[in-house]
Amino acid sequence: AGNLLLKHTAPDYENGTLENVDSLIGNSSRMSIWDPSLYTLSNIKNSGKLSRLSNENLKVLLIEWESFYTNLLAWYDFYGHGGRKYFDFLKEHSAYRNIQAQSSFSLEPSKFNGSNEDLLRQVPFENFITDRVMINGFILRFYKEAEKRLIEIIEECEAYEN
Repeated sequence: AGNLLLKHTAPDYENGTLENVDSLIGNSSRMSIWDPSLYTLSNIKNSGKLSRLSNENLKVLLIEWESFYTNLLAWYDFYGHGGRKYFDFLKEHSAYRNIQAQSSFSLEPSKFNGSNEDLLRQVPFENFITDRVMINGFILRFYKEAEKRLIEIIEECEAYEN
């Protein structure tokens, strides 16, 4: 959604050129949040069983995972603050109700004049969308790295069992 909006942001954007602008703006505000639990790892560490693991590679992978996951949570907090600024911007500069009318809340469209397409001609809006695209790309890279690490841990556990 963000990339599609960025293709149309311009000082000479003509209303009607891009369909579903409200829906695209609403989707651009989303950020995937994945929050796996560290419960099992904490249990293993607290019981002292981590230090007794004979598989050194698995031990290192688990310790590195905890550090990686902590770093991921810190980035969520940092980027979440930017997301709040984006919502505040939309509340001040858009027909916010029209954006929310596209959601599952089934709001009726606003009766006020104005179109959210006007945002496509504003540099601050383009900056927010650019930020959202960059953040989501960054988080996606984190997720791909998390997937790689978790697959490595699972494979090491399966090899350890056999």
